[in-house]
Amino acid sequence: MEKNIRVGIGICTCNRVDKLKNLLSTIQKTKCFGDLFVADDGSKDGTIDFLKSTGVEYVTGVQKGVAINKNKIIYRFQDYDFIFIVEDDLIIKSKGWISHYIKTSQLFGLNYMGFCPGSRYGNINVEDKKEDCVIQTRQYDGDLLRVLTKKVVRVCGGYNPLFRGSGWAHDEFLNRVDKAELNGKYKNPVHIKSAESFMVYKISPSTTRIKNQVLQEKLNRQYWEQMKKTDIVYCPFDAF
Repeated sequence: MEKNIRVGIGICTCNRVDKLKNLLSTIQKTKCFGDLFVADDGSKDGTIDFLKSTGVEYVTGVQKGVAINKNKIIYRFQDYDFIFIVEDDLIIKSKGWISHYIKTSQLFGLNYMGFCPGSRYGNINVEDKKEDCVIQTRQYDGDLLRVLTKKVVRVCGGYNPLFRGSGWAHDEFLNRVDKAELNGKYKNPVHIKSAESFMVYKISPSTTRIKNQVLQEKLNRQYWEQMKKTDIVYCPFDAF
């Protein structure tokens, strides 16, 4: 069945070439199928030279933040059945991770899935199991891996380009997925607990946030509070 399923794997990165090298290496060793693409958010650290040497398809440009960078991945794979949006903090340990997410989606009727290991993602609200697939609804959305189906793209589009820099874009997107009831009875964020056997999170050192970044996060929070009060579900993903 998987032969007929189109899978796109998009890596988000910015100025972390060493992490990108590690992640890309583990994906190339463990992916059995799927097309690979890297969305770079204006790196200045040698990332582009590295990508040129790999032959992997990529796009770069002026730094505009997390939301628009992830929209580049959605745009590239908009007609695919599954889109895996991977952060460069992640390391894939073994084969089978793509198939496991597809199987979990099919068993539970999920269109949006994440990966948020450990207690840093808050309380577990619901846990459910079917065969070898275990899902949890968590307090917070994971920021390591997000898996979207084509239905999410058709109904909800992509991330809101109003959100620049970092902060709150994922919450706003997830809220629209919930409004559309694309995960059935499960309220997002949905974490695939059983996927922890396939991957590991490499914690990045904290970085000092500059004044402009803090101000942008406050502005993003204001956008998020405004969007929660609307009935908007779809947001175009091609404005980058």
